[in-house]
Amino acid sequence: MTIEEIKQQLDFLSDKIDLINVNLQFNITTFLAILSIALVIAGTSSVILAKYLFNKRFDIEIKKIDDKIKQMLIDEPPILSVTNTIISLTLNIEQEDNGKTIYRYKGLLILGKNVTKQSFISSEFYHFIPPGIRKEPLENYKLDIKNKVHLEIIIDCNQEMPKWWEFIEVNIAWKNPIYETFK
Repeated sequence: MTIEEIKQQLDFLSDKIDLINVNLQFNITTFLAILSIALVIAGTSSVILAKYLFNKRFDIEIKKIDDKIKQMLIDEPPILSVTNTIISLTLNIEQEDNGKTIYRYKGLLILGKNVTKQSFISSEFYHFIPPGIRKEPLENYKLDIKNKVHLEIIIDCNQEMPKWWEFIEVNIAWKNPIYETFK
């Protein structure tokens, strides 16, 4: 083999090496481009998945809080009431200093803790004339709240009432004191 032939062989091999080098650079560039596209897709997918999982978890927590609020409103409604409740009155006959006789009827109804006069929304009392025929509103009464627990209805009369009058119907509504702390 002559020097000229060796030179041709070396040029041919050099061209082949250059071609391989160009192909290799193209393949590496293509690989890196495909890898970067795959990373962008994977990153976007992970962000979407994380957002979905966060929103799902957030929705679950909001639903739990909503359910707790609904249950609290069932367990502790903002307005408490006693309606159509019949209580019996007891009669105490008292003499005033001027010699006048007072017939004082008292009825006791336990409402619950922390009931105050300020928390009352409405109160209605009825007595029956005679029982089962009709009821009339009771207008001459005094509410006396003792120890923030008991409601005592005191009715002062100038004369003793018939026995059937010793039962009254109570309709009372008041604000639940639990909600006073949220102001």
